[in-house]
Amino acid sequence: MPVSVADLKIESGAMRLAARQERQMRLERVVIALFLLFSFGLALFFGYHDQLEIFRGGTSRGQIFGRDFAVFWTASLLVSQGDVLTVFDSDAFRAAMAGVFEKDLGFMPFPYPPHALFVFQPLAWLPYLWSFALWIALGLGFYLLTASAGVQKRRTVLLFLLAPATLLTIVLGQNGFLTAVLLVGGVRLIPRRPLVAGLLIGCLTIKPQLGLLLPFALVAGGHWRTFISASLTAFALLGVSWIVHGPEAWLSFFGQSAALQLRFLEQGQGMFMTMIPSPFMAARVLDLGVATGYVLQAVSFIAAVSAVVWAFRSPGPEDLKTSVLLIATFLASPYVFNYDMTIVTVAILFLAADGLRRGLIGGERIALGCAWLLPLGVMYLNAAKLPLGPVILGAVLIYALFRLKSAIAEAEPVHGT
Repeated sequence: MPVSVADLKIESGAMRLAARQERQMRLERVVIALFLLFSFGLALFFGYHDQLEIFRGGTSRGQIFGRDFAVFWTASLLVSQGDVLTVFDSDAFRAAMAGVFEKDLGFMPFPYPPHALFVFQPLAWLPYLWSFALWIALGLGFYLLTASAGVQKRRTVLLFLLAPATLLTIVLGQNGFLTAVLLVGGVRLIPRRPLVAGLLIGCLTIKPQLGLLLPFALVAGGHWRTFISASLTAFALLGVSWIVHGPEAWLSFFGQSAALQLRFLEQGQGMFMTMIPSPFMAARVLDLGVATGYVLQAVSFIAAVSAVVWAFRSPGPEDLKTSVLLIATFLASPYVFNYDMTIVTVAILFLAADGLRRGLIGGERIALGCAWLLPLGVMYLNAAKLPLGPVILGAVLIYALFRLKSAIAEAEPVHGT
């Protein structure tokens, strides 16, 4: 059968279109790779300068290698010596740390509830540096397994390794990997292992500000088995802690430690203000006052709850609903730090993966890129009195909701008229 000129033109046009699309995809991959290397380079630059004085044998901002891990390790040592109450007395704890490390490390309180000691207690079984190395290795390993579960691609693991939040958690010796495992792992296990999911979510009460939206999500989604499992786990941890550590530890926590944290959040100065991307802290950075900060935070909390309830009542893809929850968590709580943003990294990669499958929306690349850099960027933005963290996170949340709505619409069957 002879081929017409029109057919040849159509085929030629299709080939040119395919070639143009292929060039665009290659260019986008190159741009993404350069951006990832740039962001990782920034994180390395920050890490180097943050640790520079430590490398020279001194301290950085009065802190030693491992930074915040020194708090966890000292608390573990005190508990092993039967001195639990010192952990929740900031002045006594500071003196104890100075005795352990033979130098004053400044104001570094233990801000966690008593049942968190069950997690930290084994740390002092090893010398400080060995314990720190194991803390980071295990935390990072479980984080990578949890976040990339179901995505059997080496590049996914590489992306998590290149994320600024990952390096920041390592440099600061923080628990961002642990909390990400509990939150992300708990939510992702709900459909398959609801009781195990509840166990992980219940354990997240060691850092309760990251779990504010979970009850709303579980109720909205009708995940009652997970809700009951999480509740029982939390009550069991609190009850056992009450028995093991004594009621005095809890009284000391609420009377001293928790009260100090609230005072510090409302009145404290210094670098910690640059590390919090919440609406409340944005108000403080702009000198709008504590009352205005609470109003902004309340509005943000209501919006975050509304987004999560809608998402978990919807029949959409689980990873997109999880992304909504993870981003909204940072808009719900006034007391979240940039090293907690390992969970935001997970949300960004979930959204980006869906975008590569179904197409990215205009401006979405910019929003995701800004959120990717935010763990580092928030420090410089807040220091410059440009607290754009909530704006960036809000934009990503809107994109996540739009993407979820679009996925639901695509999955709905089309009925004929």
